[in-house]
Amino acid sequence: MPKSKYLVLLLIFAASPLFAADALPSEESVKHLLAVTESRKLADDMMVQMDESMKNAMKQLPQGKSITPEQQKLLDNMQSQMKELLKQELNWESLEPLYVQIYRESFTQEEVNGMLAFYETPVGQALIKKMPLVMQKSMTEMQKRMGTLIPKLQKIQQDTLSQLKAKSAKPAK
Repeated sequence: MPKSKYLVLLLIFAASPLFAADALPSEESVKHLLAVTESRKLADDMMVQMDESMKNAMKQLPQGKSITPEQQKLLDNMQSQMKELLKQELNWESLEPLYVQIYRESFTQEEVNGMLAFYETPVGQALIKKMPLVMQKSMTEMQKRMGTLIPKLQKIQQDTLSQLKAKSAKPAK
């Protein structure tokens, strides 16, 4: 074989790791990553939280007014229908293919392998187990901060609206 063919083959083999580094992750590796990170449990937990939020929102719908048993029945029916729709549309069987697609479009095989290597360690598993609590505490703290920020934001908005109203009332120069 001529030296030029050896050189071409050598260059092809030398460059192949560069191409492999950008390779799309396999569907199996992404599904394994989703399993290791307990993504299904997170999705199920999210559904429970959405259900609780919906129940709380439904309790506040009457806004302190008394409602008749017939009206309550309608509200209960609406809540049941909404819950069923969410359950149908956001179940793991419908979400998993979406997650697989997004992960495959976003990460390389090397990155998925690295994540798997980390999440399969005791430290990675600790992160998986503790992150929902970290997120819950973070959300609670953010809600507290927003409780104090919202009146300040509303004041800025009102002041600006008042200034706009005053400017529009003055004749143009």
